[in-house]
Amino acid sequence: MISTHHRIQLLAEACRQPVAESLLGDLYAADLTSWITAELGHADALDTWNPHGTLKSRAIAPKTILH
Repeated sequence: MISTHHRIQLLAEACRQPVAESLLGDLYAADLTSWITAELGHADALDTWNPHGTLKSRAIAPKTILH
């Protein structure tokens, strides 16, 4: 299974392609990590169980995402 960190690195590379960059602007791995942290509470929320109050939680991504 590919880790979130590895996915972020691959996506950041893809975002440096001219077409993506023209649509998205400058988007770096740190930006993507911050975005995931803001949305899910932890950058590794898709990879490990993380504290959530007195419990632990883990995000489960859908198999297919279409936008």
